[in-house]
Amino acid sequence: MCIRDRLKYRQYRHFICESSLFYFVEQELEKLVGGGQILFDSAFEYGRELAEFQTDSVKEVAKKYVMDYLSAIGFGDVHIRERNGFELISHYFPWTELADEINFSLFRGLASGLMTGLLGKNVMFNEFTKNTSTEDGFTFASAEN
Repeated sequence: MCIRDRLKYRQYRHFICESSLFYFVEQELEKLVGGGQILFDSAFEYGRELAEFQTDSVKEVAKKYVMDYLSAIGFGDVHIRERNGFELISHYFPWTELADEINFSLFRGLASGLMTGLLGKNVMFNEFTKNTSTEDGFTFASAEN
């Protein structure tokens, strides 16, 4: 919903920002004891609350919602598949070389919270790999454990 030049989804305001902001926030919070975990937990709670009203135990519907939402807000071309739990793959995210210096706490927390809120069961994307050798560009994969 857009009201007086403000984009809101549920009670949350969305805004456009330059992509480096994600990296700088995460880099700075990682310097604090427990900062990365606080960022993950905050992003998780936001994602869970954002998706809660959509609760749908149908996995395909939940996966599509998360893939569409994350792609729409700039987190690349997102795909979720099941392989001993869920695996999230994002092509074209992260956008810059700053990705080498972060643990993707914000992204993993948001995706985990969205899946948890939609499925009504705890889904945590804790493990991740980065691959820069694909012909499609940068690929990020995170697995539920």
